Amino acid sequence: MRYDYYTSGHKYFRKNLAGFEHMLAIADLNNAEDRVKLLELYDALTHMLRETARYERENCHTLIREKELFIVSQVEAGYAAAEEKEQRFRELFGPVRKTHSLSHEEQTAIYQAGVQFVDCYRLQLSFKEQSLLPALYKHNTDEDLRALAMQSRSQMSFEQLKEIILDQLFDCVNFFEKIWILKDIKDAASEQIFEQVFNAVSAQFKPYQLTIIKKKLYESQ
Repeated sequence: MRYDYYTSGHKYFRKNLAGFEHMLAIADLNNAEDRVKLLELYDALTHMLRETARYERENCHTLIREKELFIVSQVEAGYAAAEEKEQRFRELFGPVRKTHSLSHEEQTAIYQAGVQFVDCYRLQLSFKEQSLLPALYKHNTDEDLRALAMQSRSQMSFEQLKEIILDQLFDCVNFFEKIWILKDIKDAASEQIFEQVFNAVSAQFKPYQLTIIKKKLYESQ
């Protein structure tokens, strides 16, 4: 099985897109508390997506830009389309922060703009999985892709790993993906940091699962 560069992270993105879409569906935009919750979700979501796009442009796209220019350009076009939908939602939602008298029609227009942004980004995730990832596989080894993934993890402190990976990503992936993530951290981070990471997550596994994890983590040694 090839090194899966996207699926685990995309599961986390899809969870956050779904959370925002659900809040968008049930929010009463004439209620200040609902507006704050929705805006917090939206700001966190768009910040995460923009940072991901920036990282991919500066790293994984450079691996295949010259050989797969069309696919890379399609990915860039997908990001641009999502940013247009994001801007449209901001234009509609911006004035809402200070009003308490939105009609049902106005709330529906904001909902539809938000859903269009979510749908656009879901298409982007699917395109990357179905087109960009095979292109990365075609021109790179698993070691190349794993080295790229571990490059950022090797620079993280325990606190950063715990917040970004253990507290967020771990909640969205299956057992086998957790093993792969732990193995990447083990190989990327210092022995001390990995020990902290492993101690932080051990309690969530059953004894038989810990046996499997330890075997997988150390089987090549």
